Amino acid sequence: MSHLGCWEKGFERTELPFELIEEVCDTLKLTLGEDLHLMLNCAAHELMDYEKEKYEIITGVFKHPDEMIELYTSLVEKYPSIIGLIDPLRKEDEEQWYKLCHLLSPQCYFLADGASRSIDKLITSGLGENRYSGLILKHTNQTTISDFVQVAKLMEAQDCRFIPSLTDAETLDDSIADIAVGLGARFIKLGGLCHGERVAKYNRLLAIEEELAQRGALGQAAEHQFPVISKEEHDPNSARPGSEQLD
Repeated sequence: MSHLGCWEKGFERTELPFELIEEVCDTLKLTLGEDLHLMLNCAAHELMDYEKEKYEIITGVFKHPDEMIELYTSLVEKYPSIIGLIDPLRKEDEEQWYKLCHLLSPQCYFLADGASRSIDKLITSGLGENRYSGLILKHTNQTTISDFVQVAKLMEAQDCRFIPSLTDAETLDDSIADIAVGLGARFIKLGGLCHGERVAKYNRLLAIEEELAQRGALGQAAEHQFPVISKEEHDPNSARPGSEQLD
């Protein structure tokens, strides 16, 4: 079990976990792409072998950043229920990043977690380069509700998805669920259904859903609209309007 409460298991092929998910969905009578969508938490910075300058996607299997483009493209084409890639490449692989965005941003979200700016930096410096369609932002003790509101408005104005998340510290505080719903976040990142601290957040989401349903205020999920990040060749001098370029 990972520190995020997720089941960890090694596979011999990259397709195996998806085949397992499909089998589970069939058993539960769920339709992938309708009842359930997938986002891949790629964590590219954790896969990089810095001596070989390649990503180790499976034990002993290394791929150059150019080969990672082919890998992600083939997975999204084969499994259209994939609607998001979280940290698919390191920010240092800029050329490959924009090639991947050009190919896949019309089909899925490109989200930054480990590569995301802090809330303080977003407030003071803006979003920076247009290289993500959403940012995963962690709720810390130093983060105020006003900070969240300010950042959420900033990101909404620039068509960037705001995704509240947790720090690695375990706590029973479930207010992150209320923040996500109150700010109209499309997604929330809570980790796996493991340990009471994480389950408490899921239970709070279910309680909010039940309360809204009883009041007749529970809306319907809108179709996913994927911001196209790069239709043409990337201009290294371009940045989101009104924001600084990343260092």
